[in-house]
Amino acid sequence: MNWRQFLEAAGYVFKDALASIPVTAGVIAMANAGPDSNGSQFFLTLAPAPFLNGKHTVFGVVVGGLEAARAVSRAPRVRLDPASGRELDRPVEPEVLEAVRIEER
Repeated sequence: MNWRQFLEAAGYVFKDALASIPVTAGVIAMANAGPDSNGSQFFLTLAPAPFLNGKHTVFGVVVGGLEAARAVSRAPRVRLDPASGRELDRPVEPEVLEAVRIEER
């Protein structure tokens, strides 16, 4: 059994739910490894990204506080794991999400 079969069997991968929502600043969408491979990771865009249109399941839009995400993106970053040399690209100090309010519209 490969990793994808394992994740599918465990219910951690689901099919795309693509819509014609343009990927603009503040869009929240599922990260994936190709068609129908959504899992637990997501991304938030800080600028328009039309090259992503129709390729990801968009499930939200930031309606306030986008500057907080922009501040996280400017934080000092670790680019490589010093032990393995593997790419990381993560903040030096953990950035913590302290509160989220979800509104249905």
